[in-house]
Amino acid sequence: MADCIDALITANIKTTCESVTIGHGYNTNCGIVAEKRSEFYLDGVSGPYTLIERLPRDVENDYGYSEDSNLKFLIYYFNGKDDTKSGANPIQYEDRNVIADFQKSLMADRSRGGRAQNSHVITGGHDMFYQEGLNGNIYKWCTWLLLQVERMVDADNPYQIA
Repeated sequence: MADCIDALITANIKTTCESVTIGHGYNTNCGIVAEKRSEFYLDGVSGPYTLIERLPRDVENDYGYSEDSNLKFLIYYFNGKDDTKSGANPIQYEDRNVIADFQKSLMADRSRGGRAQNSHVITGGHDMFYQEGLNGNIYKWCTWLLLQVERMVDADNPYQIA
């Protein structure tokens, strides 16, 4: 059986993020692109890394189907650099074009392959990413953006476009 519309939209976002490279005319190299897992650790990851997290629609029922037509995704970008070293530029300076690069790429096909009415970046910024690690807490600086997708899905059959 084919994937549901939500899974196809997520796959489209991942593929689109993978196109954010200097070779494709952007200022940013996305690095490895992965979906966030419940047990995901950044220990030992070097170089750029992009992480996609689908946000739950309903706090009471995190991943249950609802008739809410909007999907929200947090896209985190870790540049792999350490701005605490002497002479290093601040991460905000190094990543000044990251949000614009991802936004430009994601807005090239707002329909997410014909499965959405619209997509738009709601906001973005810089922040610390925190996770409890196997060997203690992990804190990494990241640039992030929030993408909202107004999907077209049949309320009775999440495998069909409405």
